[in-house]
Amino acid sequence: MPLNSSEERNADFCLKPLKLIVEDNGIFFHPRNREDWRRKDLTFDEALAKDLRKISFIEDLGYKVFVIWEDDDIEIK
Repeated sequence: MPLNSSEERNADFCLKPLKLIVEDNGIFFHPRNREDWRRKDLTFDEALAKDLRKISFIEDLGYKVFVIWEDDDIEIK
């Protein structure tokens, strides 16, 4: 399924010189696990497919995609 214009154009952070995209996924809008999925407008599978299409589109442009989650426990040293 092709991307629509909003899926194509929205990345959370883009570091063009490094060809790196960082996606900061919130757990309400992006599917991490089926048990916690609460949205009513998209099924878990629809939301997952949308995210995977977006990542594939970005990678096809030659970018590396790094995904972090709002509930990740990241320690910066």
